[in-house]
Amino acid sequence: MGDLISAIKRFVIKRKITETIRDWKPVWPRTITFDLDRKSVNGLGFGADVAACELFGKPDRMDARDNGEVMFLYQQNCLVLEFDRSVLDYAAVVLSLEQGLYGWEKIEPAPGRWADLTLARGGKTLSVDGRTREDAVAAFLGRPGNRDEDDEEIVLFYTINGLELEIELTKEGCVKRVNLFSGNAG
Repeated sequence: MGDLISAIKRFVIKRKITETIRDWKPVWPRTITFDLDRKSVNGLGFGADVAACELFGKPDRMDARDNGEVMFLYQQNCLVLEFDRSVLDYAAVVLSLEQGLYGWEKIEPAPGRWADLTLARGGKTLSVDGRTREDAVAAFLGRPGNRDEDDEEIVLFYTINGLELEIELTKEGCVKRVNLFSGNAG
């Protein structure tokens, strides 16, 4: 019975979101900006309703969960947006091929279409790509609140203006994904 209820919840959530995005056109903005002062992604603030997400265009993939979360993937530039109860609370840009991420088989853009990610803070910017190294991130953001390293990756943790920022690096110290959570940004 629980599986049936979960399936019904996912269906209702997905149908509502599908109706919202039905007429959206593909946009795929080339540059993605995580503005840590304004708590926004390309001007879309954390806490914004899913309908305001039209500026990114129609997502390539959508996943609805029975807990009310909805995730959009923009495959062309490897942008992931997650909504909790229809409000933006997570964004990520994947800067290297990821297998099995977010339950999708793989996240990889069309050839030559990796996003240009910019971090903005205090009137300054840092362009981030798969060649950006840990020392460049630290020079821009300062020392992380925490740094975790295991056999597969290095993760730098920052809390900035109520946002939770995670910078994932390869073992060689190059950025592979940037995650931004709303934290208590509300």
